[in-house]
Amino acid sequence: MRHATGVSKATNVARYTKNLLEADVPNLLIGWHRDVDDIWRKELVQFKPAVYTGSRVTARKTKQFDGFSKETPM
Repeated sequence: MRHATGVSKATNVARYTKNLLEADVPNLLIGWHRDVDDIWRKELVQFKPAVYTGSRVTARKTKQFDGFSKETPM
């Protein structure tokens, strides 16, 4: 049920996030399922989102985290 709910909402979440990003509002999307992550990455590709998942190698996760943390205003 959680998977079906996440997938069904993912496109609309991406559309809402696009509006926020176009208004220069930083975002952090947190999902549970890879399918949801795939939808978000596809829909938000123009914004070059950083992706941090458990299946990525440590060096890549560190690079993504460092890039995000440096670009995010405090």
